[in-house]
Amino acid sequence: MTEKEDEKCQNDEKSGKSERERIIASQAPSTSDCSSEQFSPLEDLDPNFIHRALLTDDFDVQFLTISGKPRNGNTSFAKFLSNYYYSNDARSFTNSDQLEIDEDDSDTILSSMCTLPTGCVLIKTLNNCEISVINEVDRASRLSLEKRIQKTMKVAFFENIELSLMQKSREENIVIDYTPFLKLMAELHGVLRSLVPRRADLHNMLQNEEEMRNSLNAQSDLINPLLKAGRALASLEAPDRAESTMEWLNMFNIASLSPTHQNCDAAQNYDSTIQLHASLVKRFEAKSFVSLVVASAAYLLKKAEQCHEDVANIKLVQVARKVKIHAEQFERYKFQQSYGRFEETSALATKQWVEHCVLKQRNDVRDNQTCESSTEQLLKFMRTRGFIDELLFTDKKISLPETFSMDTSAFMQVREIARLSVIGSSLALHACNAAGIGTNVLNADPFPNHMWEERKILANAMVNKYQGQQVMQSGILKSVVKFSAALCGSSLSSEAEESLRNRTIAVLEGNDPVMKLLHSRVKSFFRNMCDWTENNEECLPVSMKSGRVVSGSIETSISTKVAKMNRDAFLNEAKKAACKQGLSLFAVDLAIAAVSRIG
Repeated sequence: MTEKEDEKCQNDEKSGKSERERIIASQAPSTSDCSSEQFSPLEDLDPNFIHRALLTDDFDVQFLTISGKPRNGNTSFAKFLSNYYYSNDARSFTNSDQLEIDEDDSDTILSSMCTLPTGCVLIKTLNNCEISVINEVDRASRLSLEKRIQKTMKVAFFENIELSLMQKSREENIVIDYTPFLKLMAELHGVLRSLVPRRADLHNMLQNEEEMRNSLNAQSDLINPLLKAGRALASLEAPDRAESTMEWLNMFNIASLSPTHQNCDAAQNYDSTIQLHASLVKRFEAKSFVSLVVASAAYLLKKAEQCHEDVANIKLVQVARKVKIHAEQFERYKFQQSYGRFEETSALATKQWVEHCVLKQRNDVRDNQTCESSTEQLLKFMRTRGFIDELLFTDKKISLPETFSMDTSAFMQVREIARLSVIGSSLALHACNAAGIGTNVLNADPFPNHMWEERKILANAMVNKYQGQQVMQSGILKSVVKFSAALCGSSLSSEAEESLRNRTIAVLEGNDPVMKLLHSRVKSFFRNMCDWTENNEECLPVSMKSGRVVSGSIETSISTKVAKMNRDAFLNEAKKAACKQGLSLFAVDLAIAAVSRIG
């Protein structure tokens, strides 16, 4: 190497370091004026909650929840029972994994991912064969172990209550042990009391364990404490949740069966009650009335817990509005408290990432000359290729930059959505070819209902948990074939189905060229959306120089309207961009991921 070349390398190294320091300094505003006393009210709050509040738009704060997931929708009793399954041995109701799934969840392929620890190593998710669904089976099984244990405990708990109500003595005289059931009822009534500790009128509707025991004379009386709890719950729930509770009450309330029942004698009323119970058992295909009662107890207990969550979420929103005022400064304060002001020994992973982006961007500048300043070019590179290619979807093992230490779960969710979108879109394109129709049908707006239903089934098949590779392949293949048949409106020929089977297996194993092409396209989609800028020409101005002073509330209202318009424009543009990349079947999922995670 000549002296000139050596000097040029040293100058490049110095300029790269100064550029890195300038970028880091611009992204790390000073908090020298902040003190620990100023943030003392926030110190006791969950840092993850503060981060969520900070990243939430002002007009979306009302939708914040403690769990971090969208508020569960209203679940009818029939829907609740459909998520139960029958045990092969006892044929009794037991709890399934999907009890927490809302009715609208099947419309998207968004799935919850585990939260990784700070400083974790990112592994490649969308690179070559590692996009394979097969590699996700074992990981999903490990992640679901805790949930399966919890499920098993719930199953055993409710089955034990059911069995205690079905016991018989040696003399075949029915000896019912009400204790487990009554304890459950006492817990349910206690949960409802705790919602309104000062409402004596509602407390009078409820009973303690001893009062309930004295009122039980036959199995048909088991429903009575549930009816009392249901009436109290319906008066406490949000209107949208109370609808399903009233529906359940109307099914079991003998008074609603017929107006003449109020004038019937006790014997006739008892017979009518038994007939009603028998019709409900037949309607829901339950093993017995006792099974239906236990399922109803589980249903009301779940709804009571949801009511508690709603109350807690209301209080959370009230706190979040106040937290947002100081959340940004607080996070900067805590970051510098942990890593310092970017000295040479702090935030090493962030510095390494920035240095890598500086070197990458400098090589690209030689081929792409623009009128932008070097700083503008570097910032643009970092928020597009630097973030998407070198961090979010990197094929290298790197340490997660400290600046993203609170965003590990968001990273994993975006990667998972991208992975499933690529797989699903690849399968959809092959399904079109097998059906002998063009791929333009996937861009139909609106999408035909019957095809949309098959799309939902396909999306669910990809996120379901399977016991082994063969079972997984069989389940997804069945959904792909049904989707292809829905596209063409008739059954596939044996040759077309065999070809589709081979292409599906290739996709699931990560060996399909179409999938590899879509892999690069999904990264291009996220790069473009990271560089998207709203068009403010059609937006309302936040303020006008009219000589009139605009009140703060009006200005805030205008700002909120502008923000909503910008987000709607972003979503529409993201859906169009996903369709152009051949990812139209999952365009909505990708658009939501872009706006909620990186938008």
